[in-house]
Amino acid sequence: KFAKLRMRPRLRAQCRARIASASRKRVCSRIAYVRARARRVSSADRTQLHPNIQTYTPPVMSPTTSLYRAMLRQARQMNQYNFKSYAVRRVREDFRKNAALAAADAADAAAKGQETLELLRRQQIVGNLFPAPPSVMEAQAAVAFEEVKEPR
Repeated sequence: KFAKLRMRPRLRAQCRARIASASRKRVCSRIAYVRARARRVSSADRTQLHPNIQTYTPPVMSPTTSLYRAMLRQARQMNQYNFKSYAVRRVREDFRKNAALAAADAADAAAKGQETLELLRRQQIVGNLFPAPPSVMEAQAAVAFEEVKEPR
């Protein structure tokens, strides 16, 4: 095509770049389509669909990690500042302390962690039933937030 056209070299290079970009887009969109289709089919059929494309499978969260995240989430939902900071600190310390336990001891620690999670849930319910006045830390944070909010 380019031999027939008498173009300046710079313009010829720009045309080649546009054509290469368009073909690259077609190839990329085809790969994305095949990957999306591979995600929709079962794992047994994936190799038949396209053997060279590997699909992404998300890592499975271990029960210990999910327990840790659930406990942190529950601890952060406490209403009072002191209880909240204490609960978050205890959860982190306990998991760091029990990180190197053997299998039998780890199972006992996980069971104790489940009990602690239930305790945190009950404590949050009780805290919601009997609200306390905001602590100094929460009051200062609210005032600082209002000061930042005013100049707008």
